[in-house]
Amino acid sequence: MIPYTYQFLFSLFGTVVIETAVLIILVRLIFKIDQQKIELKVLLTAGVFANLSTISYVWYVIPILTFWNLPLAIAIGEIFAFLMEAIFYEVFLKFNFKRALMVSFLCNISSFILMTPLLKAFILFS
Repeated sequence: MIPYTYQFLFSLFGTVVIETAVLIILVRLIFKIDQQKIELKVLLTAGVFANLSTISYVWYVIPILTFWNLPLAIAIGEIFAFLMEAIFYEVFLKFNFKRALMVSFLCNISSFILMTPLLKAFILFS
């Protein structure tokens, strides 16, 4: 079995890439916010920092608090990440809270849907 830390690092990298890409797509293509209002480097910073500030809690703190009840830890962890990242997007990107919630939800659901099978494959084939 691959060590938990390697699973975490794989998940961290994949989550940051997916959620940052979704954030950029949403801002540029859906909300039509141009480079003049929010620079690409600001979006990249927001995507990376939002994830770096929550993923350790999701992988290490919340499982301990739920006594390693995996379904409960996943549910609480995803809700925690969704809400904390929404607050971050509201403050850092100056989104209204409704938009911040929508962005956070779409980023998180995208990474959850894509990373779940990728992480399983990573574990299986490592």
